[in-house]
Amino acid sequence: MYRRHNYRDDIAGPVWLYRVYAGDTLAYVGVSADPKTRIAKHRRKPWGKSFDRIGLQWFPSRADGFAAERAAILAERPLYNTARPRGAML
Repeated sequence: MYRRHNYRDDIAGPVWLYRVYAGDTLAYVGVSADPKTRIAKHRRKPWGKSFDRIGLQWFPSRADGFAAERAAILAERPLYNTARPRGAML
């Protein structure tokens, strides 16, 4: 049986919550231990070329970072986040 890889299991220790913007629009919110590499992957997508600003927020633990990501996605509704946190009602 194939099990989808959970990238969250790959991150240990501190993480960065990143927000990428296209003009005044919040385009995407994510968490990564290496935001530079992760954002470079987003830039290769068709919508990634519109990013012109990035905000970073550091969290001392993975749990704190993912909790902040979930809250940000629910509250801020980024344009290109297609996966919603488990149990989210939109």
